[in-house]
Amino acid sequence: MPMTYKQLRALPDDEVERRYDGIAFMTADHVGIWHDEIERRSRERLAAASDRLARRGFWLSVISSITSVFALVVAVVTLVVTV
Repeated sequence: MPMTYKQLRALPDDEVERRYDGIAFMTADHVGIWHDEIERRSRERLAAASDRLARRGFWLSVISSITSVFALVVAVVTLVVTV
């Protein structure tokens, strides 16, 4: 009996790859479903990694901006004190 979409999504990556390898040599039918699932999971992992990178870049720019403002304040105070 074929698996439902929900059952397919619930399988761990190793099991999906094992099943794909098991049927790939027997038939060209239905292999596309398994291949598409492997590709979808790969895209999800890449999207999550990209999201993490974007969030880290955001926080890096926030910290850099705060540091720049602090450096500006120190420079202005130094000029005022020495004059």
